[in-house]
Amino acid sequence: MGWKVGKQPIRKVVEYFNFDYEYAKRPELVSFFQLAEGGDEFFVSDQRGLWSMFEDLYQPLTNRTLLGKTVTEIKYSDTSVEVTTSAGDKVIADYALCTFSTGVLASDAVTFNPPLPEWKKEVIFKNPLTVYTKIYLKFPSKFWDDHEYILYASEWRGRFPVFQDLERPGIFPNGSNLLLVTVTEDEGTRIERQKYNETMAEVMKLLRSIYGQGIPDATGKDKQFEQQKPFLFAPSWKQLHFKGKN
Repeated sequence: MGWKVGKQPIRKVVEYFNFDYEYAKRPELVSFFQLAEGGDEFFVSDQRGLWSMFEDLYQPLTNRTLLGKTVTEIKYSDTSVEVTTSAGDKVIADYALCTFSTGVLASDAVTFNPPLPEWKKEVIFKNPLTVYTKIYLKFPSKFWDDHEYILYASEWRGRFPVFQDLERPGIFPNGSNLLLVTVTEDEGTRIERQKYNETMAEVMKLLRSIYGQGIPDATGKDKQFEQQKPFLFAPSWKQLHFKGKN
């Protein structure tokens, strides 16, 4: 309360780091009712991936889990639920737990019969998914500031505002030479829609304007996202991977 951003780039990036970086939306798009203080945050660098944390939960259910199936219709009543897949399979049960994202629920990907009530649709549309794009950069050597977070104050709010040094205790060891850039909302969508080499050229131009023309290049290795995930229906938590020449 009482904070005024004004036109100063430094104030824009400070606000971004404290708000957009956390909620992936500008302050004016978030209600006070949606604000919640989070708990401890952890960066998972385990090469097995985040899903390995849930092995004890899902292993006992593997023989009762159907994978590779796309749900297209859900019929429900007070006594049963019938789920139909794109292959024509039908599964009938007394109860069903729906775990679709709000992006899927707000789309026409799944037909509910009868349709969801209006009050439930209203809640779904009030909670759309947002864009949180991550760009990983790996270099032959480290040339940036020795701080976990490096903020870039641009006239263009949200333009590559937060760089995170991943060569930190508890994340990755010395010699990793990894930077993580985060962009959100409209800027994240713009990045995800443009060509791979265009994004890399933008990031390198910015880094050279900060650290000088002598810094090493980061070259593209893989592009592992699409603009719309078919089972998410919103560009969220996308990742770009760049790797140093050496």
